[in-house]
Amino acid sequence: MKIATKYHGEKEIQEKEVITFPQAIPGFPDEKKFVFLPLDDEEQFIVLQSVENQQLAFVLSNPFTFFKEYDFSLEEYIVELLEIDSEEDILVFSILTVHDPFEKTTANLQAPIIINNKKNMAKQVILNESNYHTKHPLFEKSKPTLVKGDSMLVLTRKKGEVIKIGDDIEITIVAAKGEQVKIGISAPKNVEIYRKEVYEEIMAENQQASADAAAVMNLFKGKN
Repeated sequence: MKIATKYHGEKEIQEKEVITFPQAIPGFPDEKKFVFLPLDDEEQFIVLQSVENQQLAFVLSNPFTFFKEYDFSLEEYIVELLEIDSEEDILVFSILTVHDPFEKTTANLQAPIIINNKKNMAKQVILNESNYHTKHPLFEKSKPTLVKGDSMLVLTRKKGEVIKIGDDIEITIVAAKGEQVKIGISAPKNVEIYRKEVYEEIMAENQQASADAAAVMNLFKGKN
């Protein structure tokens, strides 16, 4: 079938090349089918192009190429969602926010794209409580920035007391000291739990990464 793309014009692709996201990329709830397109001859950078939306495309790279110590673990429910049988089936990519000059380009290490290469299923996984964030410069080291969030529902609870949400979710007050409260959350493994400010930051970074066509085109021209 033929698709219209953001950077490669009209392309002929095969159905077997389509990568499906069972859960949409944050910020783009209606887009679940994508395809890989090379951005340079060495395929160091590739484009994740929406099959149905010409204007939606992300530039990706292998994070281990630029960040040798990058490391994380996948939750069991992610493995089940993507039907992963072996580590050999996994591909890991980071979404790049491309800048001009290219040396200012950043990688989102807090939310890698995980792909089951055998079954062409993928998900953007948000890493909670990690040392990674959404704007790691490709060509220099940076330290993570911690951001404080807020909440809408305010309840008075003591240490050890529990807040119940629906039938399956419990929030336990583990500790409280000054302005900081440590909580424990018990929920089914298929319920994704994120800090609100982290999720919103991932959404914003995804939208920025997909929008900067001029910088990407400059990179594309320089690679061909």
